[in-house]
Amino acid sequence: MSTRFKLRNITGQIRYRLARAVLSRLWGPGDWEKDLKELKDEDVRGINERALNKEETAERRARIERLKSSGVFDEDSEEYLIEEGIVSRVRGESRQTLSWIWYDIKDDSEFQDAIRVEWCKAQARMLRWREEVLLLCEELRQMVAYMAWRATWWKGRMVGEHGMRVTASNDETAVSHDMEEALNAYATQQSEFARVRGLDIQLKWKDLIEHAKGVVARQQNLQTLNIDLELLGAKDEGYEEMWQAEDSL
Repeated sequence: MSTRFKLRNITGQIRYRLARAVLSRLWGPGDWEKDLKELKDEDVRGINERALNKEETAERRARIERLKSSGVFDEDSEEYLIEEGIVSRVRGESRQTLSWIWYDIKDDSEFQDAIRVEWCKAQARMLRWREEVLLLCEELRQMVAYMAWRATWWKGRMVGEHGMRVTASNDETAVSHDMEEALNAYATQQSEFARVRGLDIQLKWKDLIEHAKGVVARQQNLQTLNIDLELLGAKDEGYEEMWQAEDSL
């Protein structure tokens, strides 16, 4: 951002605020305030920029202080940090509200082109997020399907099943009845582990999948879904030990 543009920007803000203050003294409160709103620092932002929330504002200030203390603060390379209330466009863009200063612009071809560009970008982001949601649902479905297959696979490892050892005495690969009982018990245990794991995944993420389907279908009045990821992660610790024991065999 050039110094000349910054000067024009700041000068324009000062002139608007002074003019509005004069009108406020002359006319007092009224309907004119709907069009000539109070100009706040966070209102002065580009079409493709959004206002910072409280956490981002605190983070921005802390970063500026760190850069200043280290002596590497550069207004040209870090200009987005010195624009009060503005965040770089590379940060989260899932929620954007156009500043009111852009709503009254009419018959401006360049502005109309900028709006079309932003619409295309928003459309592309929406399609990308929709794809991510669909991939998430598919990954969860495959996890459940894999566990069901794994449970069946372990059932097929029992003694006497196709391709497995038998207990016949005339077969050199035969096993004793005690070994048969041990192998079958282990295969049954692993099969049950996989079956329970599949059911656990299905129940654990059921609400998320249903919510994701509602998002993709653009369901109206869809409530926010809160998930305790730490609690879900704690439940997985027992399964990690189970898989490690299986891999060591």
